[in-house]
Amino acid sequence: MQDEKKVNTKTVDPVVDQKIIKKDRPGWLLWLLPLLALLLLLIWFMQHHQNDSQTSSQTTNSIHPSAAANKAPDADSGSAVDKINAWFAGDKNAESGWITLDSVRFSSGSAELITDDSAQLEKIAGILNAHSEARVVIRGFADATGPQWLNENLSAERAGAVRAWLVSHHVNDDRLSIDGRGASAPVASNATELGREKNRRVALKIQPGN
Repeated sequence: MQDEKKVNTKTVDPVVDQKIIKKDRPGWLLWLLPLLALLLLLIWFMQHHQNDSQTSSQTTNSIHPSAAANKAPDADSGSAVDKINAWFAGDKNAESGWITLDSVRFSSGSAELITDDSAQLEKIAGILNAHSEARVVIRGFADATGPQWLNENLSAERAGAVRAWLVSHHVNDDRLSIDGRGASAPVASNATELGREKNRRVALKIQPGN
């Protein structure tokens, strides 16, 4: 009798149980995405609101000009060369007004002439030389720094510095007279350095020749 080898056959179930492993999702993802969406919406809203504000401002400015735009030009608007040319061209309104030399300035406490545009002064000298019959009064001014008597002397020296410059460019000295008014006629506030710089000035007045 043959020994029969018993083969223990393991029954394999065709359906294998599989464990479904779910990866744990971080909890912060649940609120991060809505937060990003809210942030993007907020950025879009702010940009849209800013564009609307700029458009509204431009529209308002075009319909209702600002007070600065509506302000009438002051007596010192326009260059000194233009005003002198206008006077000799027949605009005698300049006869009663003073023409500020807008290219000339002075340091505080100094009568040394500083020019931002020497070509402008040269043009003025050329115009005056072309009209040798006219006489010119040159008046200096000062800011409110220091006592009045000192400012009056300093302002007269500033007028003298302009006269000396014109004489050096062939304008006859006999046609030029000077005076100083100190800080008596400010054109800007003396509370700021910019205002004081504007007040340290020289103006001239053209008078018809005899």
